[in-house]
Amino acid sequence: MNIMENSLLLTVIIQTIILILCLVLAYYFYSLYKISRSKHHLEASFDSIEEPLVAVSSDYIIMRAN
Repeated sequence: MNIMENSLLLTVIIQTIILILCLVLAYYFYSLYKISRSKHHLEASFDSIEEPLVAVSSDYIIMRAN
């Protein structure tokens, strides 16, 4: 009986670890998707402006221009 209890406990622990790992990976990849989508939306917004627009870094390097 003791071996069965240990086996069951080990199975539950492994399943819990796998579930947590899956949730962390899903959150990580979903966050990357949201960042990518947000960047694309921001670039599209900049490109749709009819007036000249330039994004310059603090070192005076042109980062983006439409």
